[in-house]
Amino acid sequence: MAGQEYGGLVEEWKVNMITKRAKRYGFRDDDIPDLKQRIVPEIIKADFVPCGGAKESTFIIAIIDRQLKTVLRDRRRSVRKANYVAEIYDEQEIIDQDSFFSMGEAERTELRLDLERALTGLSAEEKEICKGLMEGDSQAELARVMGKSTSEMSRVVARLRDKLSKWGLGMY
Repeated sequence: MAGQEYGGLVEEWKVNMITKRAKRYGFRDDDIPDLKQRIVPEIIKADFVPCGGAKESTFIIAIIDRQLKTVLRDRRRSVRKANYVAEIYDEQEIIDQDSFFSMGEAERTELRLDLERALTGLSAEEKEICKGLMEGDSQAELARVMGKSTSEMSRVVARLRDKLSKWGLGMY
């Protein structure tokens, strides 16, 4: 069983939750073992103290999601750095962000078309915020650069998520 992989240090449902959440974020099956190795120690270190009706599953999902988002952000930053190095050395071929994902060419094309359609429905400011988030900038960094409060930026990002969800792009 999956929980036995870790000598009984973590319950099986928690290990299974890593797989479930990782797939939701678009990770490939061959990424899952590495993600488990990264996340299980975080789960073991975490100390759930029930208060105010909080559930342990919500607590565990928050830990897993935070780690998955960190991995995705680090990947985006790696691509940016690789592209920057490639530009410096004037290489012909620049690394494409899609190289990190297992999408086939048809899926990437379909996603690009969906994103292009969605972007036409956004204001210039919303497009700038989306670009910053895709490049790995935090909401706080974007708020500072754009002269907004962090709470105002959070509201704008929430509206963007709603719009993207309505267009079927909520996971992106």
